[in-house]
Amino acid sequence: LVRQARRPKHTTPLKEAGLDTTLRAEGFDDLDNAAYLVYLHGDYRYDALRNTTPEIAKLDDTLRNKMIEKLRKRPMIFLGYGGWDESIMATLEETVSERGAGGGFYWCVSSGHRPNERVERLLAEAKKMGYDAEVVEIEHFDDFMMRTARFVLRSAAEIGEVEELLAIVPPSSSALRLPDNKPK
Repeated sequence: LVRQARRPKHTTPLKEAGLDTTLRAEGFDDLDNAAYLVYLHGDYRYDALRNTTPEIAKLDDTLRNKMIEKLRKRPMIFLGYGGWDESIMATLEETVSERGAGGGFYWCVSSGHRPNERVERLLAEAKKMGYDAEVVEIEHFDDFMMRTARFVLRSAAEIGEVEELLAIVPPSSSALRLPDNKPK
């Protein structure tokens, strides 16, 4: 979605790295005015994805170290990630073991919910170490993307474009309901 959502006349580069291209991550520079898209467990287009417990137990060292470096300096929004992956959570915990220099953790959860205890501890530790760290309640993914678009795209032309697009397909706010499926 990140790649596809970019505007046709984008000017900010999107730098990508994955398991087969870890050397690209070495080239991520703090002076870059770039967005980063990193496939920590592989890219379905090119790799056999790592998705079993043993496969995701450890991240690639190059990607892991670069992730820590970037997270200490830049904020990150967690959307659709529950914090159950040991390798990523251990990396985030190592990130906040040192003082931040501009990094932040914005953990999105469905309205009325809280993240798991480990994420709560991570956010508390991040705050102690000087990071911005907040739980952000959202209705659903589309709600988050609409609010983000309205926040980021502020020129008159951009606002008009966003509102025009949103008017075409009004967002749904109904919950997914399956017969005989009850939350645990």
